[in-house]
Amino acid sequence: MAAYPRGVSRLARLSLGTTALTFLLAAAGGLVRATDSGLGCPGWPKCFGRWVPPADHHAIIEMTHRYLASAVSIGVIATCVVAVLFHRDDRRTVALGGAIVPLVAAQALLGAYVVHRELEAWTVVAHLGLGMAFAATLIALTVHLLVVGRGPGDPAATRPLGVAAAAVYGQLLLGSYVTGRHAGLAFTDFPLHGGRVIPDGLGHAVPTLQFAHRLWAYVVVALVVTAAVRARRVLGPDAAAARLATAGAGLVCVQVVLGALNIWTRLHSAVVTAHLTVATFIWGATWAAWLVARRTPPPPSAPPPPAARENVLVG
Repeated sequence: MAAYPRGVSRLARLSLGTTALTFLLAAAGGLVRATDSGLGCPGWPKCFGRWVPPADHHAIIEMTHRYLASAVSIGVIATCVVAVLFHRDDRRTVALGGAIVPLVAAQALLGAYVVHRELEAWTVVAHLGLGMAFAATLIALTVHLLVVGRGPGDPAATRPLGVAAAAVYGQLLLGSYVTGRHAGLAFTDFPLHGGRVIPDGLGHAVPTLQFAHRLWAYVVVALVVTAAVRARRVLGPDAAAARLATAGAGLVCVQVVLGALNIWTRLHSAVVTAHLTVATFIWGATWAAWLVARRTPPPPSAPPPPAARENVLVG
C-alpha cells in the first residue's frame, strides 16, 4: 500500500516547490560547468558591476544560475517563517525548517568563494556536496509533511536504500572532482579504458580518477537496482518508497547511457548537463525512498487459505 498523504498544507507546498527549485538550480549548475561559464561573471553578487548581465552567453548562463539561487533563498526563508510561526508544536518541522536557512546561507557564501578561487576543483566539489546536503534537508521536511508515519520501516527495505543513497552521493562528489580535474576524457573509449579492461597509467591522477568514477558507477547501478527490487518485494510495488526506488533504478539505467554519450560526444555541453541533472535526480529519488521507507511498515501477511488452515489444525 502507498503511504497515506496528509492534507497538503501551505508549508508542504512551499517545501515541495523549494525542493523542485533546488534541483532546477542543480541542473543550472551543471550547465554552468558544462559550458565553462563559472567565471562568466567574475564579480559577486553582481555581473561586471551590474544586476543584468551583458550580452554574452557565459555571463547569461552564470547570472541565470545566480537568479535561481536567489529564488531558492526566498523559498527557504518563506518555508522557515511558516514552519516557525504556524507549526511550532511540531519539533521536527521547526528543526528542519530552521536548518535550511544556515545551509542555504553557507551555500551562497561558498559559491562566492568558489568564484574567488577561480573554480578550484575541491571548492566546486564542496559546493555541490553542500548543495545536495541542503536538498536532503528540504526533502526530509517535505516527506515529514506529506507522509504519515505508520510505524517503523522494515530494515530489509531501508538498509539497501540507505546504502544506495550514500553510494549515489559519493558518486556525485567523485564525478564533480573528475570534472574539476579535467579527467572526463582521460579515456576516449567506452566501456574499455584505452582498449583495456584495466587501464595503464593508474599511478597518475587523471586516469585513476576516471577509472574510479567508472568502476564506482557499476557499483552504484548494482546497489540502486538491488534496493529497488528489495523495496518492491518487502513493501509491495504500490508503496511510495518502492515507486521512488523504481524511478531511481530507471534513471540509473539512463545515466549509464548518458555516461557513454559523454565519451562518444567528447563532453558535449548538453550531454554533460543532462548527466549531472539525472545524477541529482537519482540521488533525490533514492534519498526520498529511504526516508519514506523508514515511515512505511511492510504490508501484513495474507492469511493462509482455508485448506492450509485445516491442514495445520489437523497436524
